Order: sequence, then C-alpha cells, then structure tokens
Amino acid sequence: MLKKVTVVRNENNRNTLTIHPAKAKELNVKQGQRTNICFGIKKVEVTIELADQKDSQTVLLSSDTMTKIHLPINSLFDLKVSGTDLLMGPFLGILATNTDEQLEKKLQKLSVYGQQYNSFRGALIAFSLEGIQMKNQTISGFIYNPKSGMWVKGIYSYPAAIYRKIPLTDALKKHLMQHIGPTIFNSVYFTKWDMYQWLQNNKQVKDYLPKTILYKEPKDVMTELKSQSSIIVKPLNGLKGRGIKEFSKKGDTYFVRFREKEQNNVLTFNETSLIRYLFETLVENEYILQQRLNLVFEKERVIDFRLFVSKNEQGEWVCLGWVARHGAPKSVVSNRSSGGKIRPGNETLQKLFQLDKKSLMYWRKDLFKIACEASKAIENEDRNFGFFAIDMAIDSNGDFWIMEMNHRSPNDNLPLYLKDLKTYTNIKVNKMLYLRYLAGFNEDDSRNT
Repeated sequence: MLKKVTVVRNENNRNTLTIHPAKAKELNVKQGQRTNICFGIKKVEVTIELADQKDSQTVLLSSDTMTKIHLPINSLFDLKVSGTDLLMGPFLGILATNTDEQLEKKLQKLSVYGQQYNSFRGALIAFSLEGIQMKNQTISGFIYNPKSGMWVKGIYSYPAAIYRKIPLTDALKKHLMQHIGPTIFNSVYFTKWDMYQWLQNNKQVKDYLPKTILYKEPKDVMTELKSQSSIIVKPLNGLKGRGIKEFSKKGDTYFVRFREKEQNNVLTFNETSLIRYLFETLVENEYILQQRLNLVFEKERVIDFRLFVSKNEQGEWVCLGWVARHGAPKSVVSNRSSGGKIRPGNETLQKLFQLDKKSLMYWRKDLFKIACEASKAIENEDRNFGFFAIDMAIDSNGDFWIMEMNHRSPNDNLPLYLKDLKTYTNIKVNKMLYLRYLAGFNEDDSRNT
C-alpha cells in the first residue's frame, strides 16, 4: 500500500526519518527501527523516530540523508514498504535530448508532463545524454517543481524508471540497465521489417498484415510487379511518410509515384530504365516492398487511422483514442506533414461505410482490440514499450490492416487538431503512469490513500 507524504528537511537529527505514529502503524514500522530509505537507485540507512506533529502526512527526513539521496524538497511523494526497505518516490526520468543546450530549449514543451503532476506525483527529471555522469551514477538535469511550475537544475541520482525519447548506444543502455534494471520505457528501436517479422509470428494479428518482403535487389521489385499491378516501397526507418513510393505497371510502362516538397510526382520508365533507377535509389536491406491495398478514398484522398495505444498504471495495454488521416489529393501517403488532414475517427469511419451507431461501435471496438493485440505481440522480456501510435487502414471490402507501429517519437499532438484535449491529456498522463508502474508504484493503490 502506498502512503502519500510531504517531506520536510530536518536540520536537527542525522540519519533519521521522523513520522507520525499513525503513519508508522500504516507502514508497520516502530520507534528506533533501522531501515533503508530508497529514492531512485540510492539507498541510505535511517533510524525511525516517532513524533506527534500536527499533520500525519508530513515526514521529517534528516538533511544529511536528503543530501545523500539527492531528494528534491518541493515534490509530493509516496512511501511504500518493499521487504525491509521504504521506497520513496516515484523518481521518474525523461531522457529527452543529446545535449544540455538542446534540453534547455525543449523544457517548455516537456512542461506538458509536469502539468499532469497530480496524476503521478513524485519527482520528474528531464535530462540529456550529456548530463549522464556514468562514473558516479548521477545526472545533471532539471527537476520539475510542481509548486512553481518551473524546472530546477541540479545534480541528482539515477531515477527508478526512464522514458527515452532518443537513441542510446549499446554501452550506455547496458550501463543504465545494470544500475536501474529493466525499467527503460522504449528500451529498443525497431524497423518496419522487424515489426512485420514479429507480428507475422503472432496468430492473433498476422492476418492483418499486408504481404511484405525485404528489398534485396531490383529483381525483387520486377518480380512483385508481375503478380501485382502495384506495390508500395518504404524505407525501413522512414518517418512522416518520407521516402514512400508507389511502383506500378501498365503494359510495358512502369510508373513511380511519390510526394516530395508538398508536390505529387510521377516518373515514367521502361524496364531497363526502371532497373537503373532502382540501382541508383534503393539500398539493399534498407527498404521493404509491401502489397498495395485497395484502400478507401474520399475525393481522391487516401484514408487511414492512427490509434493511440498506451500502457496504463497496471502495465496493461489500452487504446486511448484515434484520429483519421486524410491524405493530400492523389498522394500516396496520408501524413499531415505531407499535406494530409486530421479528422475525427468515428465520424470518418461512419461516413465511409454508412454505418449505424451500433455497427460503428462494433468496428471501432475491433480496431482497438487489434491495435492492443499488436502491441502485446511486439514486446517480450527484452523489449519494453509503453506507447505506440499505430496506423491502421481499411480496404474497400471492409478488411482491417496494420500498416505501421510508430514508437520512436510519434506525433501524439494530433488530437489537438480536433480540439480533443481529453485524448491528448490521457496520452501524456498514461506515459507517466506507466513509468510509475515501472518504478514500483501502482497508481490504483495510491488512489486509495
């Protein structure tokens, strides 16, 4: 059971934690008992002292102990018994940028997490790769002060759980996992081909995957175009629709369609010139070839759906909401960054297939369920994820398809284009609640205290 407390610095005693008798009873600790107080990866032995202060929610921690564990003074913490230790926290981290200079420029945007502070409590630190001091396991970063709404720079210990928003070297990832454990949210990055292979082995979702192969040589494209009138070529690590092209064939003529600089482009080739083009533009093992689906269109705009799937405070996958993406006219991609428009998911689906209210909820429920099943299928003991922006499409027959699972830094601001503040806020809150869960603090328990 978690116990919410406010921590006050005690200048009079050393190595002590002073608590109200009622709080001591809740935590099952006694006067004079020796125990460890833990914050993040830091652990210091203290002596329990009881005192009848007016507020049973306030605890006094000796100043020397606060210094040793780098405890910030303006946060609201939970206390939790863990074996013979007392955990104080949660202490959560956001690894946001490569350099401190980049971090300071990004703090204002990161404040959106701090604004949800009452949902997760504890200490929240934003830091950069540059701020990690591997030798002494400390971080130079910014702690969010919930009282002032400002970020306070300082030196702190490693947090108990980290949400990483940038790539990590293998050496640094190994170092962090050795010291904080398997509590790095977004622990690995994967490619579109990785995603396809993992999902292809899962019986719950494999039937929702378009046929996909890894590009090796121009012959692959030519072979696919013999059995299909058109295919989609995607870079393995592409973002925001960049680099996606449609290859098609009509008679002896080949066409390549793509969108670039807000313009639709079409190139025309014969077989010889297409092969030359493929040699010049595609790199072995860097692209996938994907079945061209007969997707639904509206006014020449291709339509797909982005579903926001997150872990919650119990570490379970839930779909928080969705939006529809209407591509630019005649574009091969639907991304907003490539001229697409954001529209309500429910309204779009209902209009496309002329669904009544009951059928709409049935279709939506199935789409959300598939997205959650795909999220479960991606993770295992070596892969820890907490949020996906999943792109799903529906073809003209009403069949569902999983197109992409975005995990690196997907644009989770899309609900704001629809003034859907609830979904946007839930996305931010759930990321922090899952970090709480990773840090060993269950939100459901804390709501009862």
